[in-house]
Amino acid sequence: PFRPKTREEFTPAVIKSKYPRVQVSVFKTWAEYISAHSGFYQNKSTLPLELAGVVKKLNAEKSVSAKADGVLLWLAENLTYSRRWLSPGAGWSPRPIGEIVKTKTGDCKDFAVATLVLLKELGIRAEPVYVSLVRSEDPSSILKGPINEKAPIVSDYFNHVVVRYLDGDTWRVIEPGRGLGDSSRPAYFLKDAWALNLGESAGTLYRISLPKSDYAYAKFHSNISPKLDGNFMVRTSVELTGEFSNFFKDIYFGMGNEAFENALKGLANTDAGINVAAKQPISRARGALLVDLEYTLKSRTDKIIKEGFSYSPHFLPFFAWEHQNRPVQFPFIPGESKETVLVKGMFTFKEPKYDCLVRGPFGDIDRRVTNIKEGVQITDFIRFWTPNYFPEDSDDKKLQALHIDSIRECMGSNMALVTLDGKDKTQIPFEKSIDIAKPYQAPESVTGIGLEARLTEIRKLDAYLDARLADPDLLWRKANHVRSLGYHSGKLYIKEHLEEAKKILLSAIEKNPSYPTNFGVLGKHHLLSGESAEALRAFNRGYALSKQDSNVLALGAEISKANKNLDIALRYHALAANFAKTNDERLTQHERQAEILCYFQNKCEEGARVYEEKILKGKPHRWKLHNAALMYQSMKNYKRAIELERKALEDGPWGMAQQVISESRLSLIEAKIESMGRMNQKTDFGPINKELAEMYKEDRHHAGILAMLVRINSIAAMVGQSEDNLALANQYAEELKVVAHENPEGARNAIEHLKTAMSLVRSAPKFGGRTPAAASAPDELGQKGDKRK
Repeated sequence: PFRPKTREEFTPAVIKSKYPRVQVSVFKTWAEYISAHSGFYQNKSTLPLELAGVVKKLNAEKSVSAKADGVLLWLAENLTYSRRWLSPGAGWSPRPIGEIVKTKTGDCKDFAVATLVLLKELGIRAEPVYVSLVRSEDPSSILKGPINEKAPIVSDYFNHVVVRYLDGDTWRVIEPGRGLGDSSRPAYFLKDAWALNLGESAGTLYRISLPKSDYAYAKFHSNISPKLDGNFMVRTSVELTGEFSNFFKDIYFGMGNEAFENALKGLANTDAGINVAAKQPISRARGALLVDLEYTLKSRTDKIIKEGFSYSPHFLPFFAWEHQNRPVQFPFIPGESKETVLVKGMFTFKEPKYDCLVRGPFGDIDRRVTNIKEGVQITDFIRFWTPNYFPEDSDDKKLQALHIDSIRECMGSNMALVTLDGKDKTQIPFEKSIDIAKPYQAPESVTGIGLEARLTEIRKLDAYLDARLADPDLLWRKANHVRSLGYHSGKLYIKEHLEEAKKILLSAIEKNPSYPTNFGVLGKHHLLSGESAEALRAFNRGYALSKQDSNVLALGAEISKANKNLDIALRYHALAANFAKTNDERLTQHERQAEILCYFQNKCEEGARVYEEKILKGKPHRWKLHNAALMYQSMKNYKRAIELERKALEDGPWGMAQQVISESRLSLIEAKIESMGRMNQKTDFGPINKELAEMYKEDRHHAGILAMLVRINSIAAMVGQSEDNLALANQYAEELKVVAHENPEGARNAIEHLKTAMSLVRSAPKFGGRTPAAASAPDELGQKGDKRK
């Protein structure tokens, strides 16, 4: 890792690939550097009359953010940005405030000082922030601390200055020279930029992070209808909020209307001519951007009947384009798209209510298809929160590709489409066609069945029910699939799916009131809905019909557990396992026994024995292996937990299993560290470092792994093994800051080790009282980052 060179160590023979530039400074510490530069932004001149009027007007605003908005809006409407750069040639300091107001121009330094003057007069605490917009992740290109050498080359350190102000308990970074009146969020191009505060809260370098909520959002609501010439007319209402609105306003005010319309064309993903009509004047003030788009879509002509119909949503989360050979991109695009398309035709195959629903790590799509008088209406509602680009080989890109494939599978339905006159016919594929001649057979294992498979099962069940094939299990199995579909689909869908499942079960009971299983399954759905009295009534009716129905007995166990009658619940689960109709149902009941023993009665040894004797023999489903691993992990039997999760991974990658493996390996490393006793220069950290290096290679964003790397390198530095260990600890600490919220206690402990190590090393004669790795331990942890799952 890079560390600054001192005068004694400096050599002109620099390897360019490792150290692309030599950074020099007359300052020994950041404190000296900050002291020398912060004075540039302390205005000592009289407030210009024009600004006094601005302050008087803005003082009428009640909130801090409204006053800050007003400051930025006044700057945007009254000053013109002119770049002078932050470098020796441009002068170190901003111009006097009177000159700035008189000339009505300024660079980033001038805009910063004008903002600071106005905020101070309004009673708002604020300070300048130096920013380096260098994007490279190469440690050798990132400034770690000043170096004793010639005059400072500040443009090599920082090339921009912004402001941050205190709003309640929150510091907000703002870009004064941007030309927009929004003080609530940092500009998107400041993401991950290195920053240095020059005010009272000055410290060391940190990265600017963007908030993950209420930062940017995009809505596209479209109606797509056929024209007489066979093409489609698209009418889209666009609503952009937060930083997404600011992003397009930047284009409008900075590049002009043509670039603005080209950007909207990029969103629409079409080369067709677009009519753009703003619903309200485009303003520099904070607020949403509302635009209507209208254009003709020619790419889908005549494909409906001749080639089959597979309609894809028009707005997808890939927003990047070029303007005059200049790339224009937004870092991430959370939002939603709702499209309704009308097709001249009708469906002849009865479609279930849940036509298509896919949820994934980067978004979800809910497709509904209905026959109406005018034809077939397809409505797609899509939510997305994906970045628009990734490194070519990144795991995120692979996950995105997998999810997009899932969305594409959702682009049709298992129905036949015919023209309104009935002459032509084509098939809209969603899955393999259903052979209703064969009797329906439920899958052996439904515990880990995926979303697509559950949709398939629902369609199969509907097909058999329509064919009036008598099977008393069909309806309750369909209810279970519908319920599971809701849980696969997320919180917004659970209640809706539970209600639909209960309707199916009530219909089944009406058709066959003497079948006990329907009551057992209905009672479980009542329990999941929080309806305990209804669940008990369903149990009593089912138990009166049969004392050997596994679903009724399983319901009795769940009711007993909810009432804290755990021994009775265990007996019911044992009976349910004994009378289970399928092996999967039997294993599930044994698993419930094990969970009660371990997690409710603190008898984990007995629970583990149930897993070993009843569940883990043969080839259990990966979920069973995972749940068993969690139990062993709670018992601190980490080796067995790792063994089981590795078995689960034999069926393919799985983040939950990998997480348990990582946590268990870290616990084993912790035990090794504790067993080492008193450590010194001869302590062998080799095996631990080797294992941590393997884990870091597998997951570079795991908070626990990073915390352990900080800790072990800090310990090595404290016992005097190598000064490079402290530099490594600093490097991992910077990475840990981004994901510290996932393991705040571990992160705090790691940073405490680092601070102790730095304190010892500073005073060590070996290093001349200097910290060998410039910069200090991060003081602020828990910054929000992309949470890994």
